[in-house]
Amino acid sequence: MGRKKVVFKKKCLTCGHEFDPGKHKQKLNCSPECLKKYSELHKQDRLEKSRNGVLSKYGVNHVSKIEGHSEKVKQTKKEKYGDENFNNREKARKTLFEQYGVENSMMVESTKKKSKQTKKEKYGDENFNNREKAEKTIFSKTGKKHHLQTEESMSKLKETNLKLHNVEYTLNLEKCRENLKKKNLETIGSEYYFSSSKFVGKMLNEKKEKIKKILDSQNLKFDIDKYIKLRKKNDEDILNYVKYTMQCSECGNEFQTQSIIKPVFCRKCYPVKTSSPIIQAELKQFLVELDMCFEENNKDIISPLEVDFYIPKHKLAIELNGNYCYSELAGGRSRKYHLKKTILCNKKEIKLIHIFEDEWVLKKQIVKSRLKNLLNKTDIKIFARKCSVVNVDAGQKSDFFDFNHIQGNSIDRVRLGLMFKNEIVSIMTFSKIRMKHKKEKKEDVYELNRFCSKLETNVVGGFNKLLNYFVNEYKPKKIVTYADCRWSGINRRDMVYDESGFQFVSKTPPNYFYVLKKDYCQRKHRFSMAKHLMLKKFGGDVIKTGWQIAQENGYDRIWDCGTLKFQKIF
Repeated sequence: MGRKKVVFKKKCLTCGHEFDPGKHKQKLNCSPECLKKYSELHKQDRLEKSRNGVLSKYGVNHVSKIEGHSEKVKQTKKEKYGDENFNNREKARKTLFEQYGVENSMMVESTKKKSKQTKKEKYGDENFNNREKAEKTIFSKTGKKHHLQTEESMSKLKETNLKLHNVEYTLNLEKCRENLKKKNLETIGSEYYFSSSKFVGKMLNEKKEKIKKILDSQNLKFDIDKYIKLRKKNDEDILNYVKYTMQCSECGNEFQTQSIIKPVFCRKCYPVKTSSPIIQAELKQFLVELDMCFEENNKDIISPLEVDFYIPKHKLAIELNGNYCYSELAGGRSRKYHLKKTILCNKKEIKLIHIFEDEWVLKKQIVKSRLKNLLNKTDIKIFARKCSVVNVDAGQKSDFFDFNHIQGNSIDRVRLGLMFKNEIVSIMTFSKIRMKHKKEKKEDVYELNRFCSKLETNVVGGFNKLLNYFVNEYKPKKIVTYADCRWSGINRRDMVYDESGFQFVSKTPPNYFYVLKKDYCQRKHRFSMAKHLMLKKFGGDVIKTGWQIAQENGYDRIWDCGTLKFQKIF
């Protein structure tokens, strides 16, 4: 007789029934159903055990935090799939659909419920979303606040939409538009987000914050809560401007202005006709603080004409031009007055820069930063090789130029920035060329509009790094740019454009700015005061020239030194 078979019985830890584990003595459950239930009940215990094991062995609470783990994962993915960022989304979707009937884990009710519960326990809000941290992380990697703003994500999104819906954007589908309107009505009370009170309020608050920054920089006080729209139209469709009452923080003087978005300043602190000695004394004090050896009111260099300051060591001369004293009507300064001085200084191998009164008063920190750079006194030096190139959105660029570039914001199409330690330190912008050449395609020709670095910062090699990146990415046939002779001088061999392979094309004659005679505060670019715009604003005789209409409405004008045009052909 053979030996009697001994049957080993175990008790199922889920249902309590006895079962034969067979060869697998370690089995704890009698069936796959019980195993699934058991796994769900003891999931947290297993995770805790796993965390404790990793913590005791490696000193971290998750395997992904082990030093070298992410590199090893990328290496394995590259070896197996040829892509270090491989993610088998197709397989994941298939598995989810088989088990739950959905293609995304966040559509599973139990997952959504668990997610809300976890958020409530950790942050006290079941809908918590740490956008601030996410924006910071995404910005440090891409220079954008949201991953969908990156070109790679946009391209991938278009590709997916074309594959699934045969359109690049889902909002081109009537069904999607209707669903969005319905959802917007439920959540924000408006079919369109941009007309909702939420969006309007957000924009108003952002505008207030920007205005507050501008006013603080100019030592002005204004009740920001009373801010309303700047312009209104009357029945005749001619613009009427709201007037705002400002108070100077220095002297307490109150005055009215039509704009609080564009800079203004107190004419009691800087009297219209006698401000030149005041701003000259301020610049003198600045040069003294920099420990510079300089000559004031020098009449020897370009006799009988005079320059306000001359710094022999750097062969640099500085002119501070009061808006009243150096205007055409009040000051009697002709079209070529400033250019003549610049040319005479250049013949002596001296670079002359011209600073207008409003630039010194309203953008003092920018002017000081540029002067320090010319005098090799810049506080911070960063090498471009240590920076990464990122795409910059319009809002970031606007804020950066408003507070770092002497000309302020620009209209552009391409915005590139240099990032150093999670901070933008330089920005360069390009736009499609405005004038179309007869023999070349317009889309292949660009204009380099703006380049500047953060205040008090010299980014060594920044110009060339951004320019080379643009050339490699956008493949232009030609790049055109202009140098302002007031700041750059007229010696083209002494400019960054010459060093970067640009060729000199031509010199444009001096241009003018309009300035209101009642205060001579704000210089207005001639493009913003074109004849058709003045006729719309003031009315008048269409036969008259723009200059005649401007004079009739209380404007004078101030001339600059013109520009130098450069181009780079590929």
